[in-house]
Amino acid sequence: MKTKKLVLFSLLSLFVTVLARPVWAEVDESDATSSDEEIQNYDAIVKDLSKAPVQAKSRAKIASSNSESFENTTIHAGVAYANMIETLDTPKEKIYVGQAGVQVSLGIDLFSEHLSSEGTLLTFGDQSYGRSTIAVREFDLMFYGKGMLAPNIRGKIGGGIAGRYLTLTQIGVNLQYSTPSSVLSLGADYYFANVFSLGGELAMRNAMTGETIDERSYTMLIRLDTHF
Repeated sequence: MKTKKLVLFSLLSLFVTVLARPVWAEVDESDATSSDEEIQNYDAIVKDLSKAPVQAKSRAKIASSNSESFENTTIHAGVAYANMIETLDTPKEKIYVGQAGVQVSLGIDLFSEHLSSEGTLLTFGDQSYGRSTIAVREFDLMFYGKGMLAPNIRGKIGGGIAGRYLTLTQIGVNLQYSTPSSVLSLGADYYFANVFSLGGELAMRNAMTGETIDERSYTMLIRLDTHF
């Protein structure tokens, strides 16, 4: 009887042990998974913390760059003596125009000393040519690329659009022509301590419409600008 009880107890113990093993295995695997997740989360936090100073430095560099760009941006204003030559095929006669005028301008650097934009007003007063009198007003919007040619000397090439308003008076009859034109220019400026510049510029204007006598003109400028 005692032998049977001993055998029965041994089998019961073995059965409990077998059943208990998967349970402990599951508990161990769960603990291992939880531990791995904690390690991964800790590594992610460390990486995020290590990235934070780099991102802060990057933002600081961008802010500093933007601040420097605004600080380096300059405005310029100027006046120029202008001389225009042009051939006009008018209803009464062909006129060879050589006319003097004045230009005033205001411009700004486009976040770089090598790029700028400029608005100008160009005026040529009444000039008589035989039986005809001509007056011209012009508004330009220009964009320039600039580069150093020598110490204190900067070359520039530009392009833009113009609105030209020509008034022609022939034998008491007034004719007005409004002509949109394209502009190409080439010039150079000498800078005095980056405050003043004196330079020359040659520009060519071509009409963007065929319904005008103001088809093409050439203008030479001698200009004085101040930079601030």
